[in-house]
Amino acid sequence: MDVADAAAVQDFVQAAEGELGPVVAAVANAGITRDRALALMRPEEWDAVLRTNLDGAFHLARSVTYNMIRRRRGSLVFVSSVSGISGQAGQANYAAAKSGMHGLALTLAAETARSGVRVNVVAPGYIDSDMVGAMPPAARQRAEKSIPMGGFGSVENVADAVSFLISDRASYVTGSILKVDGGLRI
Repeated sequence: MDVADAAAVQDFVQAAEGELGPVVAAVANAGITRDRALALMRPEEWDAVLRTNLDGAFHLARSVTYNMIRRRRGSLVFVSSVSGISGQAGQANYAAAKSGMHGLALTLAAETARSGVRVNVVAPGYIDSDMVGAMPPAARQRAEKSIPMGGFGSVENVADAVSFLISDRASYVTGSILKVDGGLRI
């Protein structure tokens, strides 16, 4: 599914609700990179990252929020990045999209809190994933050494944070940005 396609996301959510019942939790996790210094970045690289990372999050949120508000229950988690908090050289498009997700999530949290809907963000640092695996070896080694807790995080670390935020254990948490970065952005 192309998360940048509003109709496709809406159709997916409607089909899921038809087959599985009401959406009580949703996670906006789609993300791509097109890293390049801003002075060299092509408009299509900028657009592709913003469409997938930010527009995709918007389309999912828009597709699930109304029914969550109507049911007075729900949790939405945006998977962002610490790059959206402090930027990263060569990632103007990615950092802008992830920072935009923070603004989207915090605004939506303010709009929905009184309706029993929680909206939060998980902001991973370097996670041992395909995205980090695609880094040049020297950059990967520098990144790994920069993490105070040592080494890359795991996808399980991120999944645990998301699981917590969508669970009833986080019933009093909304509008939060939870960094999962091994202390990278202390």
